[in-house]
Amino acid sequence: MSRQFNVRFASTGSTNGKSSVSIGVGDIDSSTSLTLPGDGKVDYGEFFNANILQILENFSNATTPNNPTIGQLWYNPGDFKLRVYVGTVGESGFFGSTNIDTLSSYVGWLTISTISGTPNSSPQCGELYFNTNDNNLYIWDCSTQPGHWIILGSNNFIKKDGTTTLTAPLTIVPGTVGNEAVTFTQLQAVDDRVTLVAQSSMPSGIIVMWSGSTVPTGWHLCDGTGTYGSNNDPIPDLRGKFILGASVSNPVNTTGGSTTLNLTRTDTHTLLETEIPSHTHSGFFGSTFSTFYPGGNGAPANNGTTTGATGGGQGHFHTISASTYMPPYYALAYIIKL
Repeated sequence: MSRQFNVRFASTGSTNGKSSVSIGVGDIDSSTSLTLPGDGKVDYGEFFNANILQILENFSNATTPNNPTIGQLWYNPGDFKLRVYVGTVGESGFFGSTNIDTLSSYVGWLTISTISGTPNSSPQCGELYFNTNDNNLYIWDCSTQPGHWIILGSNNFIKKDGTTTLTAPLTIVPGTVGNEAVTFTQLQAVDDRVTLVAQSSMPSGIIVMWSGSTVPTGWHLCDGTGTYGSNNDPIPDLRGKFILGASVSNPVNTTGGSTTLNLTRTDTHTLLETEIPSHTHSGFFGSTFSTFYPGGNGAPANNGTTTGATGGGQGHFHTISASTYMPPYYALAYIIKL
C-alpha cells in the first residue's frame, strides 16, 4: 500500500506549487529537488539528511537547477551572480519577475558585482563596482533619481594595521556639525594605535636640531653632501658650527668665523727717565787715585768716574699661544628636510 505525501513548495498560505506526491512502500520519489522516501525505505535517515543539505547548500552550476524549492540558493559561475528561488509570479512573498531571482537586488552591498574598467549598465541599489582603471570602489546610489555611482573608497586609505603607501596627499575632514576639530580620538585605530606623520606640513629646506642614530625618512644630515628640494640646492655643512641669522652683510649661505684667536703685535718705544723703574747699578774701580794741589794747601779729594750710554731704545715682543673661547655646550646634529 502506498503512502500519500502532502508536499507544498511555496510560501505559507499559497496554493501554488506541487500539492501531493504518492510514494509506494520502500520506494522513493525524486520528481522534485528533494528525495522523498516511502514507508519501510532503507536508510531513511540518510535521505532526510540529504534533503536538509540540499536546502541549505549553495548550488553552483551554469545551468538552472531542476525542480528548485523555495529559498534554494544557486550560484551561476557564468555571470558571477548568486540567486535564490522565490516561486512563481503572483505568489505571496515573491521578490522579482523571475523564478530564480538575483540576490544582488537585495544584498548587492555584500558583494562586488563587477570588477572591470566598465560598470554594470543596469545596476541595482547598493550594488558595488570596482573600477580597475582608477582603482576606486563605487556604489550605486539610488536615493535620488536618476541613480548614479559614487566613490565608496579607493587605494588612498589608511589601514588599521600594517603599512599603507599613499599616492596622493592625505586630507582629514572634520565633522560637519558646527566647527568641530579633528581630535586624536577621531584618529585612533584598533587598540588606540596610530602613527601620525607630519612630513607634508614641513617645507623642503627646513633645518632642525635632532638627536638620534638614524636620520628620519625624508631628511638628511647637514654634512655638506647631497642636495635637497626641486632645485637640487646643496646641503650645507653645519658640523661644528653655530647658525647666524642672515642679513645684508651676511646673506644666506655665507660662512665665516674661527674657532681660535691669534694675536700678533710689534711696537718700539724708548723709555723716558720717569718711566724707568727703580733699579741699581754696581761698579768696580781697579786703581787708587790721588790728587796733588800746588801751594801746599790741602783740598778735598774728588776722584770721580763716569759710565758711557749704551743701547738705543730697542723693541721687544711677547708670544701668546692660540686659545679656544666657547661657552658650555651640548652637541646636537642639524638635519634638513629634503
